[in-house]
Amino acid sequence: MYRNCLKIDDFAKCSDDLAQARDYAFSSGREFGLAVGLIPIPLAWGAAYICLWLTRWVRRGFQKDAIPVYDLKDGRLK
Repeated sequence: MYRNCLKIDDFAKCSDDLAQARDYAFSSGREFGLAVGLIPIPLAWGAAYICLWLTRWVRRGFQKDAIPVYDLKDGRLK
């Protein structure tokens, strides 16, 4: 970017403009960078919790005594 300033007669003005652009770019990106860095953490924990809960729920359903079975003849549990 500074190569463009070398072609212009007023190097100081061009350099100041680039410095202001750089300062703006660095200052406005901090909040976004913080959000990008921290928001995925609770989302990942939530996804892991849901996967774990779903796995346990499905495994519980396949257990032998998970669902009570009634005998239709006398109405008692087997």
